[in-house]
Amino acid sequence: MQDPNLTTTDLQVWEYVSRGLTNKQIAERLHVSQPPARYHVSKLLNTFGVSKRTQLATLWAVRYGQPEPS
Repeated sequence: MQDPNLTTTDLQVWEYVSRGLTNKQIAERLHVSQPPARYHVSKLLNTFGVSKRTQLATLWAVRYGQPEPS
């Protein structure tokens, strides 16, 4: 089920974070520079009120299950 408050890109970035990808790797996958990737990661951290990427990964796992390895 898709979260209506998140864009498709937000969901992609959230999944990439849950797989342990760096901002550089996320940017490469999205075909953008690093600042937009950092923006989306920061947006997700703020949206969920967490301060660490591992917390985002945990939230992804609770909602969607463990991601497939990259």
